[in-house]
Amino acid sequence: MTRLSLITSTILMLLSGQVSADQSVRYDASKLSDPAYVSKVRDRIREAAASECRATYRGDWEAQSKIRTCVRESSERALDELDEARRITLAAAE
Repeated sequence: MTRLSLITSTILMLLSGQVSADQSVRYDASKLSDPAYVSKVRDRIREAAASECRATYRGDWEAQSKIRTCVRESSERALDELDEARRITLAAAE
């Protein structure tokens, strides 16, 4: 079984400047044709983004706003990568 790593490593442009977030979510590419499995991976991506963003902005005076923006942007990029990997997996299965 091949294990791939989706790196939700993103350089975020926020009001305070650039912030580097690095959190890894592992998934099994052979299971990307299963919608339930993909849903679980999506949830893990969102959780990883939230955790990393909270840690990045802990104690910041505008933390809530920055965390929301960070989570949204990080999740969108990582979910786009997951969707692309899923398209490739489904195309290869045809």
